[in-house]
Amino acid sequence: LSKIKFFSSSYKYLTPAFIFGITLLPHVLSSWIKTGFDRFILTSTENIAANGIYSTAFQFSIIITLVGVGFNKAFSPYLFKKLNDEYKSVKILLYKFFIANLIFVIIVILILPIFVKFFLSKEYIDVIPILPYVILAQGCLNIYIILSNILFHLKKTLTLSLISVFSAFCHVIFLFLFIDKFLEFGAAISFLFSAIIQTLLTFLFIIYNTNYLWK
Repeated sequence: LSKIKFFSSSYKYLTPAFIFGITLLPHVLSSWIKTGFDRFILTSTENIAANGIYSTAFQFSIIITLVGVGFNKAFSPYLFKKLNDEYKSVKILLYKFFIANLIFVIIVILILPIFVKFFLSKEYIDVIPILPYVILAQGCLNIYIILSNILFHLKKTLTLSLISVFSAFCHVIFLFLFIDKFLEFGAAISFLFSAIIQTLLTFLFIIYNTNYLWK
């Protein structure tokens, strides 16, 4: 009898956890598409130089992601605590983060090209024109990472996955539209556009379904 109770109680808690994880699978797969498919397309154009330039610019821009992910790990427990009842304080905190993130992105856009130009070898010079696009994209995704905590809190993982899949689909469409003509610039622009779409859709969903960012 105790075993039956154990399995029934385990099933009660494991089923929601399983559903929670399954609905996030498309989100994970779409993230892979957005970080790998562009380089696959660039390689298929037989322009190895363009692929190398874009990949290098992408690696440089990861500094934005590292800071964003680190901040999210420190901030998300506090945010989840506040999400239960303190709407106004959450709104203020989020908008403060948006402003701080924007300032950080602008600083990196201004400083990183100088660093590449004066402290690295000449082979990295071609990376400089692409840096603003990928840095802005990573900055957008920092906002998305923070906003996704609200969707996790609301148990809207399916919505999160749908937004991610749609933005990944847009990313692929943009790649086919831009890469043939603009090569590495096309990949960078596609990444930026898809990041904006992903962040904007998440932002709009939260505005229309909660009071965390509005009112």
